[in-house]
Amino acid sequence: MLKIFWPPNNYEIREDAWGSGRFGSPRTKTSPDGTVIHYPHEGLDLVFEPGQAAIGPITGKGRWVWVYEKDSYSGLEVTDGSLIVKLLYILPAPQFRNKRAAVEAGKGIGIVQDISKKFKGMTPHIHLEARIHPSKTLPEMLKLYPKGIPINPEILL
Repeated sequence: MLKIFWPPNNYEIREDAWGSGRFGSPRTKTSPDGTVIHYPHEGLDLVFEPGQAAIGPITGKGRWVWVYEKDSYSGLEVTDGSLIVKLLYILPAPQFRNKRAAVEAGKGIGIVQDISKKFKGMTPHIHLEARIHPSKTLPEMLKLYPKGIPINPEILL
């Protein structure tokens, strides 16, 4: 069975004025034309203190990703060929800047950023997202999920 090394067994899922950090929780956004779009949360928000170490969830190759355009919030996407795991709201270690680099499960990959500075009242957390790698996905499913099928990270913890 696939397993994510991290987080520790006593993790806490974010619940605050902004809503629930559980996988599948309702989310809304407004498109440029003003249409309100409802969609499910495709990750799990795990409570962490800003400045805490972020740990590699799986062994594989990691690459730096930006969360929002034109600001400093970032993350790391790690793949092992079967899974793609994203950790958002972390500042990845320098070796991930501008290139893919090795990630070892259980080893440090960066530090937790303070998302509460952007969203007042939101509990600082790491957004953990997991997908089945597109190469392991049936072709008919790739039409619906070109980035891979989202899965609830809790089943991997």
